[in-house]
Amino acid sequence: MSTRAASTRETVETMYRALATGDWAGFTQALSDEIVIEEPQFLPYGGTYVGRAGLRTLAPRIGAALDMSTLRIEHMLVEADRAFTVLRVQMTTGGGWLRAAEETVVRDGKVTEWRIYLLDDGSCADRVGSRQTDDDYRR
Repeated sequence: MSTRAASTRETVETMYRALATGDWAGFTQALSDEIVIEEPQFLPYGGTYVGRAGLRTLAPRIGAALDMSTLRIEHMLVEADRAFTVLRVQMTTGGGWLRAAEETVVRDGKVTEWRIYLLDDGSCADRVGSRQTDDDYRR
């Protein structure tokens, strides 16, 4: 793995670890002040969020929908300044799990772009009522 890819992996893993442990300072430290976050449009909080102000708008919406303490990385692929991460996180209502692929771009040791792609065969709202367990995701 190149030094650049190793640095990207470290930054992204630090970001997710801080997010999962509720370390807001550590989480925001991994992000650029000009971060651009793109959430799928069909979600209640879908849209593009820019900068720290955008993050402050998005964070409580995510917190209301997802239990970030359950965030688990299933796979991560890194090439140069990009990381593609497949993860799962439990929804706050209905006990269902959400799976997503997330693309992050790291520049100068900070995440500058973050795009979320849901791995879902229907709307996110349909998944909220599902009763999936950890065993549903073990292979």
